Amino acid sequence: MTKKNKEEGQGLVEYALVLVLVALAVMLVLSLLGSRVVLAYAQVIAGLNGDTLDDNAVMLSSDMDVSGSNVCTATISNISFIVTDSEGNPLTNQSVTATILANGSADQTITGTANGSGMATVAGPISVTASCPLKITLSD
Repeated sequence: MTKKNKEEGQGLVEYALVLVLVALAVMLVLSLLGSRVVLAYAQVIAGLNGDTLDDNAVMLSSDMDVSGSNVCTATISNISFIVTDSEGNPLTNQSVTATILANGSADQTITGTANGSGMATVAGPISVTASCPLKITLSD
């Protein structure tokens, strides 16, 4: 009776190769659909903030300090936003403009340069005043 030599660790290399192939496939899909993924996240963020992307602009994040009781003043800084065209595709690698709405009324215009994923940023600070409670959204 002869004893077979076992090759240990060979299965681990095969799993690593499969994992690398899966990672490459994911990177390829994200590079092709990256802006659509950002847009999907923007729609989720907008929905959680009570906004929609149907007006072609949505605030993704900001730092905001609000003060006042009957009339509120908000100081907004580090605004990240996304602007889409009429077909819902994010505008990329260009200057984009959005209007800050305070309780649904136009207040100020912000301008930023959208990156390759369509996200633009404005450092601020920007001051907005309206009656309380204050709801800040964006429109194009």
